[in-house]
Amino acid sequence: MDYFFYRLYRMYDKHGDPPLCSSICYLSFCLDVIFLIVYVYLVNTIDRYIWFLEDFYPILFVLLIQLILVLYWSFRYSDKKILELKKKYQGCLRNKLIADWMIFLVPICIIIILFALLYYSIEL
Repeated sequence: MDYFFYRLYRMYDKHGDPPLCSSICYLSFCLDVIFLIVYVYLVNTIDRYIWFLEDFYPILFVLLIQLILVLYWSFRYSDKKILELKKKYQGCLRNKLIADWMIFLVPICIIIILFALLYYSIEL
């Protein structure tokens, strides 16, 4: 995650966007969609074992996870941590192997997987 944060921070900084806020929102969104996939899987497959989620709306689940992730990364990625990441990944070989557009495709792929899983779960 640190490497993705570094790359996102660098990309947003280069384009003039607020890098810390944008990177945190991007990572939170990606993990939030993954948690939503897990939630849908749990609700559709083992419904009888998670009786405590009967009246729990998915939007509350999403908002709760989003809030937790944003707070976590806001505290984790301080200015000191960002400087450490810049030093660590400045001349990394992965910077040349992984293009910026590939990192931006990650949430699109995650959303496609989510829709595929939702479609599959509705078919059952």
